Amino acid sequence: MEHPAICPEAERLNQQGETMFSEQRYQEALEAFQFAHQLQPDWVVPLNNRGVVLWQAGEYALALTEMMKAYRLDPFHPETVQNLIDMTVTLGKRDTAFTIIRTYLRKYPDDRRFMDKMREIRPEIRIVHHMARSGGTIISKCLGCMDDVLLVSEIHPEGSRWFDPVLQCHQWFGMFDPEEIRNGSLTNMPFLEKIARIYEKAYAQKRTLIIRDWTHLDFTAVPFVKNPTYQLTTAMVLQEWFDVLHVATVRHPIDQWLSLRNLSIMKDQLTIDDFLLGYRKFAEKACEIGFIRYEDFTLNPSQAMKTLCDQLCVAYDNGFLQKWYLYTTITGDTNNQRVPKTSIEAVPRRPMEPSLKKEFEASKDYWASIEMLGYELGSVDNTGQQKFMLPF
Repeated sequence: MEHPAICPEAERLNQQGETMFSEQRYQEALEAFQFAHQLQPDWVVPLNNRGVVLWQAGEYALALTEMMKAYRLDPFHPETVQNLIDMTVTLGKRDTAFTIIRTYLRKYPDDRRFMDKMREIRPEIRIVHHMARSGGTIISKCLGCMDDVLLVSEIHPEGSRWFDPVLQCHQWFGMFDPEEIRNGSLTNMPFLEKIARIYEKAYAQKRTLIIRDWTHLDFTAVPFVKNPTYQLTTAMVLQEWFDVLHVATVRHPIDQWLSLRNLSIMKDQLTIDDFLLGYRKFAEKACEIGFIRYEDFTLNPSQAMKTLCDQLCVAYDNGFLQKWYLYTTITGDTNNQRVPKTSIEAVPRRPMEPSLKKEFEASKDYWASIEMLGYELGSVDNTGQQKFMLPF
């Protein structure tokens, strides 16, 4: 925005107002700034100054209103942007401050003051972590269908070749301009920038962004990437700009393995020892951040989802029970013939050969994991069934 030529009288009144402000003559300062604004309505400085005076006088709502007028007049006036950011952060509106500063940085990306300020603001972002074949798809459908939630599915910094968050939001939610998709200006951005753009769009729509992490890449890896990191990589990357709220969902390792090994894509890719090592590493992370068990979810979906929503600071929507099965913007196994299509209930364990039972019971990782996650420590019988009921 080009700066207007300043009317001398408006400039004089503005200077007079600044002098009065320094002398704590707030009402007189407000009047001087108002007269300056009336003389030159296209000059942002008097409006900005009125916002500062009102804030200093404790009139926070009026100050924010006045500063927003200044911002709409010139969203790239550094002092106005800085003041508006400070006000919204003080009022607990970090998400608003984040979107304001992101707008400024798109025009002035090299402004270190505002880049550093963005890292300080750190609005909340929400992530759900779960390993493959652990019931994550149905749990995510229950979350995604809730009012005012926007969920992106199986997202990971190393996974955009398979699941690009920008493409998902474009195809599922119509979030981005088709031309930006065609020319690659969005899909070629770094992962952190992509998520920030999606966060801004979700905020503009008054929706809460939830990222369903593609945790498989970190704790199992194959066949998509070579080696597991045993870290919550998505959360670690997003922590640079966001305050991460995250939670894990888990399933008993026997049931998870019996389902995972049936996938054609996993044939000859993974040994049970490697699976159980990754499972134990994930169980450790789940204990650090909090978790719910898939088994508890199937027994009492409402209570499990309340717990999940509380952990993520998301408004709980009990209507999910009537609409989760209609939710289609999701990745994962949505056509599993063993899972009921419209109800949430436990399914029988798949058959397991006696030799596999021995492999589980010989694994220290197995025993450590089920103890950490609160599963019964009893052995399994020859059909693969636990001898004890899962606690609830």
